[in-house]
Amino acid sequence: FFFIHYEPWEKVMIPSSSSSAWNDCISAMSPLPKEMFRTPGNDASTIHAAEQRLNIQFSDNVKSMLQHCSGANLPLPLCGKMHPLVCLWSVEYWQDVVDSDMKETMDFILEDKEKNRRIIIGNNPFGADYGQVVLLRIPSSHHSAAVATVELVTMNIPEFTEFESLESWIRSSPTLSFDEYIQEWNNYLLDDGVLDDDTLEQQQKQTEIISFVNKAVRKYCQWTGDTCAEAAWTRHSKEWEATVVPAMLNSLSNTKDSI
Repeated sequence: FFFIHYEPWEKVMIPSSSSSAWNDCISAMSPLPKEMFRTPGNDASTIHAAEQRLNIQFSDNVKSMLQHCSGANLPLPLCGKMHPLVCLWSVEYWQDVVDSDMKETMDFILEDKEKNRRIIIGNNPFGADYGQVVLLRIPSSHHSAAVATVELVTMNIPEFTEFESLESWIRSSPTLSFDEYIQEWNNYLLDDGVLDDDTLEQQQKQTEIISFVNKAVRKYCQWTGDTCAEAAWTRHSKEWEATVVPAMLNSLSNTKDSI
């Protein structure tokens, strides 16, 4: 299981710039192929189709953020902080809470539905039974997302962390470096005993890791119904395996050598 340690983030207010906001997230993960981060992100026609489907008008800033990058759905255990590169859905997957399969489990969120409308814009499929969802909250009196805030909801507590905008959430996310990303996975693999057999050759270890991660990602995506993350994994699993798994094995080897 993926165990979560959740810590609310401090709200940060920084001048607008969609490219710099995303670049701060993505640059630290630069060993991974750029295509994994959906850059460029959603095109104008995809964004317009989502506006029509949801009966909402996105602000220019939201459109700019989505056009530059629309998330990556990177698989990452222990991601209790709901990082946008893990959780944000591509806009064609966004859905109104009242139209979603999750509405029955989110009744406490819908208590003020006469005043506020909420759009599900992301999910942490690796949050296991914590139920971690990203919402765009829009006053019901508006059809414009210019006044929208972002809520990160851990449903089984329940706990809310609010950001003044989509950009604020992305800018406020803690820096996640490639080395830290590798270490998160290695900690999980070691805790789960995946690599306990010291007699395995390097190629066998690589096969074990790939098999384990594939099963874990698909299991949790199916469990949470996160079709966006599952589709992203289908597209990019080979790139992920080619970039991440050798780095994981190298890090594990260095750790053992230093003991």
